[in-house]
Formats: sequence, structure tokens, C-alpha cells
Amino acid sequence: MEYMEGKRMKKGMVFVYGIFMFLLAGCAQDSAVDVSGKTDGEFRVYQTLCMAVDTGDGFYYSDNEGFLKYFDYQAKKESLVCNKPNCRHDSWSESMPQEERCDAYVWTSRGFVTGGKLYLLEESFWEDGAGTKLRIVESDLDRTGQREIQTLDGGMVTDFAVKDKILYVSVGQSEMMEMEGGGWQNSAKCRNKLYRVDLEEGLAEVLVEKEGFNSDIGIMGAEGDMLYLDFNYFEKEFDGTNFEEAKLHQEYYAYSLETKNMAKILQGKALLPGTGTAITDGKFYGCMASGGKTAEEQNTSDLKKIDLDTGEEELIAHAKNLHMMESCALYEKTGEMGGFVYDFGQGKEIAASAMKLDNLYPYCQAGDYLYAALYDEKSQKYVTGFLALESLAEGEGGFISVGN
Repeated sequence: MEYMEGKRMKKGMVFVYGIFMFLLAGCAQDSAVDVSGKTDGEFRVYQTLCMAVDTGDGFYYSDNEGFLKYFDYQAKKESLVCNKPNCRHDSWSESMPQEERCDAYVWTSRGFVTGGKLYLLEESFWEDGAGTKLRIVESDLDRTGQREIQTLDGGMVTDFAVKDKILYVSVGQSEMMEMEGGGWQNSAKCRNKLYRVDLEEGLAEVLVEKEGFNSDIGIMGAEGDMLYLDFNYFEKEFDGTNFEEAKLHQEYYAYSLETKNMAKILQGKALLPGTGTAITDGKFYGCMASGGKTAEEQNTSDLKKIDLDTGEEELIAHAKNLHMMESCALYEKTGEMGGFVYDFGQGKEIAASAMKLDNLYPYCQAGDYLYAALYDEKSQKYVTGFLALESLAEGEGGFISVGN
């Protein structure tokens, strides 16, 4: 289960989330979920740590060994994304010549598709080993025709958003400390930058820069010419035991791409880190601590909708086992059977009486599907695959296993 949680959590705050996990347990009608896809000219926001790219016709993802696969929605089949003749499809290190590398081995890279091209965000080490850089690589959809677009300082990608041929990516770079016996190690001090990268020209511009202990800049959502950001940091180094003393700060901003002005929003709110957010039609959807005193109340969180113009706030549900997707939220309620789906586009809750979120761990939305892990009771193992969103109300029937 640790590997699966890592696929969803943000790098910069990964150690903070354990502090909050005790807050999470982890009149509706049956209906289909509105999964109308994004079109050209609209933002796509990526908040997962894994390679997870919906193309409309299929889905790119990396398996447990770091190899890039493509799942065709219509054929319901997967394939390895490498066309090199006589390739052994082995993993490789940076010392291996380019011509010997398997194109499908992407390790921990993340990516996206826009303008008919596949882009990977690849982490690479500096020559002295004292840090990392982020390499942006463009290729054809089958990984042929690779070319480097840009290299950015830092290797810890938090979130990124794409609109046509423009990439907005949040990158963190830990300060490096030289150890007494030689070598280098990361310090808790981190510098975070939000970049705008023109994928055609290869030009990169820093839009926002902040720093702090154990810090990161996240992209909560994007609409029109606005990016909605969160900045989490500690006043002092957080070592896993000094949460109160280190003092966590959570700040939220609306950044105008037109004017480059940044204004604070959601003041007085405290979102649960790592739970995901969504913004649809000027409405913000996020998860906050319930504030309950009993153990049962502390195992739930409040799923809320907030109007970003008026500040009007609506409680959607006291939820447990909450998972935020691109177009909907999945959750359970104490004392009620099955699960529930809140559709952001339709603005309503849908009962899914046969859904068992104790068995289903969604990584992210993949077009009309969920890319998820399903617990197989016979083998007592989690199996990775795809589940159609429209079948959520019917439980886990029709789950398509891949890469296992």
C-alpha cells in the first residue's frame, strides 16, 4: 500500500502527510458521471506523482518497474511504448549510451500530451552529484524523435498544468549540504519556483519564487487566465516529531497570467495536505479537517465547495475514504452503505451503493475511467487497472487489470 500512496502524494510535503492521516479514513440518486473531456485551449492540471496521461483515445502510465505503457480505451489492451529494433527493454542508468537505452523506461518521470506530442519531465543528476535538474523532453507519441526542450533547476516536481503549448510547472530544489566525510545531502531548506515554459520556443520564465523549510508550491486548479496556487512551508525544520514547534503555514493564491498579479484567497481556511483539489466554473472543491472531537469524527473530513468570487461556502459531505478526481470526488459516509460520487460538473451527489472504497484505491482519472488499484480478495494483493466511471454505481464489476 505504501507504493500506491506514493503515487498520489506531493513530493515536497510527503513527510507532512502522515501527521494528517489520522484525520482521514483514508437524498442522492444513481446516475452516470459527467466525464466530458478537456479540449484544446483548456487547462489540464496534473496533481499525481506517477506517469498518468489521458489522451482521449488512451492512457499512458508507468508500471511498477518504471516502464511506459499505453492502454487503448477502445481495444482495452496495453502495449509497451518502445519501437527500437531488438531492444531488450531493460532499465538503464545515465551512463548508458542513448542508442542503447530502452525508450519505454521512464523511471519516475511524469508527462503529458499536447499538440500531438508526448512530453516527459525527467529528473537528472548534476555531474557533481550535489543536486538535480529537470529535463523536459519532447517526442512523438511512440517515443521516437526525442529532443530536449529545456532544463530547469531542481528535480522535485509538485504539480503542473498545460494549456496548448505552454507548460506551468512547480519545481522544488533542496539546498545541499556537504557532509563532513565527503559527499552531499539534502537539507530541509527548499527553494520553490513556478515556471512558465513555451514548448515551441523552449523559453522558460520564473513566475513565482518562494522558499521555506520542507516547502512546496502546488497548483490547485486553473481556469481562464488564472492559476490557483497553494504554498506550504514550516518556519523551522520539521523532523517528524516537532510539528507544533516547527509551525506549518498554508497559504493560497490566485495568480493572473495576464497581469502577473497574485492575491491571497481562502484566507482562514486550512486544507488537508495531499488530498487533492479541483476548480470547476469558478467553484473550488477541497477537503478540510472536520474539527470533530470523537474518534469517529476525526476519521472523517469535510468536503466543501467554495465560490471563489463571493466566498460562499457549502458543506457537501462529512466524508471518509475521500479521493479527489478531476471531475468528481469519491467517498463514503459513516453509517451508510456503499459509496458516493460528487460530480463537479453536474453539482450533485450520486449514490454508488455497490462501491467499496476499502477495496478500491484510485490514483487518478483517466478519461472515462479511473486508473486505480483494486484489492483482490483471492490473492490478497492489489491489482492495478482501469474502472469505467459510469460503472461506479454498480461497484467494481468490469475492472480491467493491466501490468500485473
